[in-house]
Amino acid sequence: MSDLAGRKIVVTRATPQAAPLVAAIRERGGEVVELPLLQILDTDDGGEALRDSLAELRAGDWLVVLSPNGAQRVVEHAEAALLTPGACHMAVIASGTGAVLEAAGWTVHLRPDAASSESLLEAFAGITIDGRVLIAQAEVGRTVLADGLRERGIDVTTVAAYRNVMPELDPGQVVAALAGDTVVFASPSAVDRYTEHVGTSPSRALCIGGVTAARALTLGYEVSIAPEPTLDAIVNLLR
Repeated sequence: MSDLAGRKIVVTRATPQAAPLVAAIRERGGEVVELPLLQILDTDDGGEALRDSLAELRAGDWLVVLSPNGAQRVVEHAEAALLTPGACHMAVIASGTGAVLEAAGWTVHLRPDAASSESLLEAFAGITIDGRVLIAQAEVGRTVLADGLRERGIDVTTVAAYRNVMPELDPGQVVAALAGDTVVFASPSAVDRYTEHVGTSPSRALCIGGVTAARALTLGYEVSIAPEPTLDAIVNLLR
């Protein structure tokens, strides 16, 4: 299949997460400019706060994970925290996050149709929470879900599972990106970083999730939205 032949697509995801999308675009004949705007690192404490928080979870509590990167850290630290699959309820923000946990034996009890904190908050509206909620997220993350649950009187704790930092950009890749026809964004921070360091060229943006799309629209991009961060959803919109 070569339905992306002649297209130059800028992929801004962190290098490990970008690999499947990069391969899929190339398989369909497209040219890829890899310009990672996120580098995922462990927290400065080596995950100690995450392990301590996981160790405190009990039956009736909820563990909420907001990204595949957070899910990977939860899986890595759960054993040391003596937290086993099924020990608490589990909620995730999207299918990719759930897939990481399910592959490790966890059961996901709540997953919204759309990949956003707002949608997950809405999904929680019909659920009675008897225990507390622990949200594992990026070191600097949105507070929409935590704030919304607290407004319901729920005991909510957030814990940093990883850090999202800006890597050093390759000047040659920046120049190549300017000649692209579409840029792919997976988070509002990627939109901000790209605009700051590259500009708004190309003007066409494919955004994963409504929150990312809203940020790109604010900055003047022509936006297409992939409601789910699945490979098929993204690649089909690139055509």
